Amino acid sequence: MVVTSARLTPDASLNGGTIQYYLSNEDPPVWIEATQAACGDGSGDVCANFDKPVGRAIRWKAVMCSNDFHTTTPELKGLTIKFDYAEAKVHYRAGVVVHDGVAYSGGFRQPGDRGHLFATNLGNATGTSQTGTVYWDAAAKLDAMADGARHVYTVTSDGGQRVDLSAANASSEALHDALGLPVGQTSSEATAAQVATWVRSARFGVGNDGIPLSRHGAVETSTPAVLGPPGKPPWYGFLSFTDKTKWDQFEQAHANRPTLVLYGAKDQMIHAVYTNPSNLTDSRNGEEQWAIVPPKVAAGLVADYFATQTAGELKVTAYPDGSPTLADVQFASDGEFHTVALVGGGNGGRSVFAMDVTDTIAADGTVVGPTPLWTVTPGGSDAGYARSKPVVIRVKIGSDTKYLAVFGTGPDPAASDKGRRVVAVDVETGALMWQFDAECAVTSDIAAFETNDEAEPGDPTFDGSIDRVVFADACGYVYKIDPQVQVPLTEPENGFTQGIGPVTTPSGAVALFSTAATAELGAQRPIVGTIGARADATGRIALFFGTGGLESYDPSKPNAFFAVYADTGELRSSRVGTCTGGRCEKFYGGVVVTSDQVIATRSVDPPIASATCELGETVIEGYALNPDTDGDFVIDFTQTLAAASVAALYGDAGALYTSTLGGTLVRIGAPAATDAGAGPGGPEFGQGEAGQGGGGFDVGAAKTSPFSLLGWFQKL
Repeated sequence: MVVTSARLTPDASLNGGTIQYYLSNEDPPVWIEATQAACGDGSGDVCANFDKPVGRAIRWKAVMCSNDFHTTTPELKGLTIKFDYAEAKVHYRAGVVVHDGVAYSGGFRQPGDRGHLFATNLGNATGTSQTGTVYWDAAAKLDAMADGARHVYTVTSDGGQRVDLSAANASSEALHDALGLPVGQTSSEATAAQVATWVRSARFGVGNDGIPLSRHGAVETSTPAVLGPPGKPPWYGFLSFTDKTKWDQFEQAHANRPTLVLYGAKDQMIHAVYTNPSNLTDSRNGEEQWAIVPPKVAAGLVADYFATQTAGELKVTAYPDGSPTLADVQFASDGEFHTVALVGGGNGGRSVFAMDVTDTIAADGTVVGPTPLWTVTPGGSDAGYARSKPVVIRVKIGSDTKYLAVFGTGPDPAASDKGRRVVAVDVETGALMWQFDAECAVTSDIAAFETNDEAEPGDPTFDGSIDRVVFADACGYVYKIDPQVQVPLTEPENGFTQGIGPVTTPSGAVALFSTAATAELGAQRPIVGTIGARADATGRIALFFGTGGLESYDPSKPNAFFAVYADTGELRSSRVGTCTGGRCEKFYGGVVVTSDQVIATRSVDPPIASATCELGETVIEGYALNPDTDGDFVIDFTQTLAAASVAALYGDAGALYTSTLGGTLVRIGAPAATDAGAGPGGPEFGQGEAGQGGGGFDVGAAKTSPFSLLGWFQKL
């Protein structure tokens, strides 16, 4: 089980003073203020929804202040605690990715943070609460491997050198540097051997009789990415003759590149696992080909090791938990095309780590491994947790074509002023191109698009380069940036660029839109997940997004789903979620956009510590891309799930996929094929803005039956 929320019933006398209550489900504790509003039932109790609903221990504290005259103090006579937990064999907080008929999803079990990466046939699942047939589990494969057969790496503190993380390499000065040990000392060699052995060992689970510990740590929020042969990007037609030739050579040279599944886990590694959907009997399926510990994580391994030895229980403070972004880009240093992977810290860190994964396995099967590129922490000490998914874009700056990575961090429950910085860096070197501070912590992924809208400043055109990036924050502001700039790092700019739009925030940032300025909400709301972008019948780009999609956000506040024109910030359409019994719908998971439809989720969180066991509810709802004559959304279909879903939606060929708090993977609609290897390969990651599909959904006259997805538009 995992604890998701808790309720305090205090017996207290304020005596003119105040008492603030805090709860945590983490170790060490990260305190979340418990409020009456979060309970939503007028009981006088105080409740908290946890920012990371993956722990299973409850702590509380009370901060008491005397009256204004400092003559009397509050009295806390006693209290009772109730908590909610999600009971499931495997817990899912990450999303599902489908490639060539196989669904890949990560999860975890409690107690013990034991993790899994499943390859599943969801094509033979039925209904809305089925998990399908599991082909393999990477955790079982990893536990069966001989330690000497593994290829585990880390990176020196300057990010420039990959080094083997093994006891056999304990004398390496580069490894000492990566682990933060004094270089070259005998004591460092002994410690490096201990730490390397520990981090590669079976550390997760409870270790009961018959259930040994596992090497594989929890996969909390890291939605996997599938690395396969490259496909032609949408900007191919804009390449010069020379660069087209280079691309063709790159594509041909890697046409048979082995397919790998990349994801992060609490065992402090990014794993690359082999998969061959066309041959399910291939013994390599599910086997780890290589793993790498990012440098920011490696710097804390020694402290985690000794803390574990002292406490007698596992202590892990940093780990890569973000969802990998894959992209094909051209390096300026050699003029050749490469495949890069970017992975944020997610729940486990505040930085983004980049590596070259073009050729990690040789043609003869020899593991070559990745090449580290850089690590960047947006905002430095002001960074939050790096949960938002980075985007890689191709831009024109002057006459030069460049490839940039754009990313930020997000909320830190212990410090609300952190996580506001979004940066753009050169994807090869990590050099800063520009940066921007939002009003509040960034809560959405970064979306990017081309446009030739006449209302956009600068007269952008379709030339194979991204013209705008958009993102949103916890205060309900949507920001639009022209990414095709390189801002001087010296005074007065210091690398900071300006937003585009009609809204000025209290701190002076320029935004495109604010939920507080709408009649529907009239207040700040977090905008979470993917922001969809698509031109409607007017020819203008519309942005689609919902509010409230954080498990820790107050469930008593109403939320809404919006369509906003990207050129001016004009509100085109809105749909306000319902509120019943003090609990309101939240719009989790972002959106999926097709050529004629927009799909979103409306979820009601489970009530906090109620008398009944509930898992909440999610409705997947489809809207026509174009509004009716009054500008309102037209509902095409609805589909209710048996439990709440807080994960992202994923569209592949004929179906949508997600996961629920009930511990199930869900397919809705008909897939292109019911067996592995018989379906399409999924959107090519090298395309940046993956797969603009045609067509919509066949939902039936009642508009409540399962539907078929004929195309999709997913922001990477």
